[in-house]
Amino acid sequence: PGHGTSPQDCNRYTWQDWFGSVEATYRQLAARCRSIVVGGESTGALLALMLADKYQFCSAVLCYAPALRLNLSRRQVFLLSLLVPFVTSIPKAPATDDNLWKGYAVQPLKAARQLLLLQKATRSSLPHIHQPILIMQGRLDPTVHPASPQVVYDNVSSAIKELHWLENSTHCLILDKERDLAASLTLDFLARVYPR
Repeated sequence: PGHGTSPQDCNRYTWQDWFGSVEATYRQLAARCRSIVVGGESTGALLALMLADKYQFCSAVLCYAPALRLNLSRRQVFLLSLLVPFVTSIPKAPATDDNLWKGYAVQPLKAARQLLLLQKATRSSLPHIHQPILIMQGRLDPTVHPASPQVVYDNVSSAIKELHWLENSTHCLILDKERDLAASLTLDFLARVYPR
């Protein structure tokens, strides 16, 4: 809830609301499907990890640019915490024309604070994840800290796990220049993990 609508709407929800929505959809699928692969990009990747921890029935996890740590200094994180009660959003740098995904023109700060709280909750979930996992990260991602995908890889308990770096991709790698490579890596992973 709150994503893909407006920054004001995004600021109205907590990470628990986001997870509740994902969980409700998962339960609907679980009632109808034998096997469910969960996945997401950025914040969605964290929600997929949380879901895999809570529901071991998840068959596999696909994480694209998992936002476990942002490209922010400790000072910036501290300032964000101070600003949240007083400022609803801050302007973002304009998107370039070659970006297929542009997002909001501003960063909703309450939602950003909720992401920081979701990061903390997700970190404690990682050791409980045993499903096969595919992690992809764009080498040119300005949003997610480059250590983030490695932290996920190193801390999950999955016997089958892969980490791929897409050299010419930014944050939204499933829509970026190497989207066909991302799709191919995903399909290859699923074919290896679940051969027909």
